[in-house]
Amino acid sequence: MEPTIWGIVFVPLSIVLILLKSHLVVCLLIISLSLHMTTIVNFPISNYGFQLYKFLTILFSFHLFIKIIYNRGKLKIQNIYLKRIFVILFAFLSYIIFISILGPFVFSGFPVFPPLLGLDYSAVFGPSPLEFSATNVALPLYMLFYSLTFLYLISYNIQERNIRTILLSWKITIFLTIFFLFIQFIFFFIINDDVLKYIVNTAPQGEYGLAKFSYSETVFPRLRGTFQEPSMISPFLIGIFMYELAQVGKRLKYILPLITILPLLFLTTSTTVYVSLVIVLVIFLILNFPIKFERISLFIRWKKMKIFIIVLFSFICIFLILGLVIGFELILFAISTFILEKPETISFYSRTKADIHSLQLFLDTYFIGVGMGSHRGSSLIANLLAISGILGATLFFIFIFAFLRYSYNVLKGTDYFPFFYLLPSILIPMSISIPDLTLPTFWQFIYIVTLVIKIVEYKKRKDNGNL
Repeated sequence: MEPTIWGIVFVPLSIVLILLKSHLVVCLLIISLSLHMTTIVNFPISNYGFQLYKFLTILFSFHLFIKIIYNRGKLKIQNIYLKRIFVILFAFLSYIIFISILGPFVFSGFPVFPPLLGLDYSAVFGPSPLEFSATNVALPLYMLFYSLTFLYLISYNIQERNIRTILLSWKITIFLTIFFLFIQFIFFFIINDDVLKYIVNTAPQGEYGLAKFSYSETVFPRLRGTFQEPSMISPFLIGIFMYELAQVGKRLKYILPLITILPLLFLTTSTTVYVSLVIVLVIFLILNFPIKFERISLFIRWKKMKIFIIVLFSFICIFLILGLVIGFELILFAISTFILEKPETISFYSRTKADIHSLQLFLDTYFIGVGMGSHRGSSLIANLLAISGILGATLFFIFIFAFLRYSYNVLKGTDYFPFFYLLPSILIPMSISIPDLTLPTFWQFIYIVTLVIKIVEYKKRKDNGNL
């Protein structure tokens, strides 16, 4: 066991701060959820590192537990709607823990794609017989800590000024992620290696450098920044892209972040990124379509017309700028290689086979599921059905729907409405190739939207004189 500098500094600091200035620990959590490869302690023998964000979710969970004991088993939650949403999440969590422990024994020997082996391995060499393993405990526990941290945020009476500090840390997170991506790209051509592994990527599983692709005798890095792999950064970049895109109609200055983010999306050369980007853009344009039909009449909504024109014009400009800087031929090469030729790759074969096998598991287990940690599919829906059955998948999507509907109703018409797009945007790449419910970015977006909801409601109570 080898502690890292991150563990030596932030473990004792966060323990002290959670007792004195807990909102600062929330700030650290928000930032750490984008530092997938930043660990507090490494286990070289098992090639595993325990990440900072995992420690912080455990810390918040224990703090919540102590708080409940101190209040004699009571936990006061002012927002009844968020309380109901958590009850749905808790029902899903209870089932997933139950089936993750019981499933491997009930369906012992069933052919599965174990999460630790990887999809390519399982697709090529075939599925492995299901047996109870440490992942059947570890993954549901991570879900538990994420969920309890969510409960902590909705129950804790965080003041408006403290939430604004947390939102500032969110902006810092965006800046750091984009900055590190640029640094990673530039230094690749200087040292021919991933410079971030000497700065923030301290996990043993991240020490093998960057994935690469070649074009016209030049080698380029597939950017992943502080994330585990290029596809893992796609949900974050897509979410930030949609967040900035939703603000373009209000202020033209938000075109600049789009111009900055789009080349980084391109340089991940992730099929998930490319496909997700097209889908979210189409959805955004449909939601802001300027022409409305009502009976036999046709109306033009000028406000949406402005947004529609600005977005289309922005994309044309960004495409031209990107083409002039890195070359249109390179853009077409990447699109051809990572989208059009994708069905011919072993990766596409592995993911397709994993999803087909997931649906077969769903049927073979009588719609019950084999439990989290027993199997990993390639897409969110197929994976959910395989690990949690019809009951678990239904509860999870009820939770998602309830959270989306409530956040939409609260944030609509406010300056904070662009935050609403964060969660829908991450569900798209998760539905394509990142089905993990313990994905840090997924919970990061839920936490941010929850805090934004709290600040909007705080303002409403203040305006009504209820504070």
